[in-house]
Amino acid sequence: MPIFTTEVYDEGLGHSFESTIESSNNEKGALELKIKVPRDSPLLLVTVSDLDPYVADRGPSHVRVFLKPPVGANSEPMQIVTEGGSVVYVVECPSQGTWTFYAEYEPNASASVKASAYGRGFWDRLRTLRRGAGCKSCKIFLKTAVEAAVMAIALHALPASAVAAAAGATLTAWLGRGFIEKAWEKVLEILYDYADTPLDTMVHKICKLARACAAEG
Repeated sequence: MPIFTTEVYDEGLGHSFESTIESSNNEKGALELKIKVPRDSPLLLVTVSDLDPYVADRGPSHVRVFLKPPVGANSEPMQIVTEGGSVVYVVECPSQGTWTFYAEYEPNASASVKASAYGRGFWDRLRTLRRGAGCKSCKIFLKTAVEAAVMAIALHALPASAVAAAAGATLTAWLGRGFIEKAWEKVLEILYDYADTPLDTMVHKICKLARACAAEG
């Protein structure tokens, strides 16, 4: 049955969760998860991939997914399916409110679902948190972004528009142009090392570069 692993909600950070879907050989069903998008959020990202942390682009097994915006939203989110089968939603400036993620799973299903709706002042708020809360929040929020960036930049598995959203103007707005100019090559080096590096490790390295970790502040 589906198992929640981690969830964080904070008015300044936004809302993020990571969930796993695993079913037995005679079990099927549906899962519904709510994503709370804060006001003026710059980006909503959802990735659905294999459970293996070392596999950068392998899709879920026996799972169908959908993302529904809140009532009154201006547009429907576009589902992107990569060559390896991973599913990605990249929504720039998403409508405020509760978005709904649906997953229908068959017997022997397996998937890792990551969703992050970022607050406008994400990095500033992250730096105000105490070490334990800051590290937990950093890890879960950035996992979605780093996974999408690996597929977009290192694997060229996402279209140019998704690259721009996941790692272009929005990232500049979060971190500041000065950081991007100084650290972009290092960020790329981390992303291109995806084959030998677990996702958690890549997230921590990028968080340290941004001096968002308590130990690095």
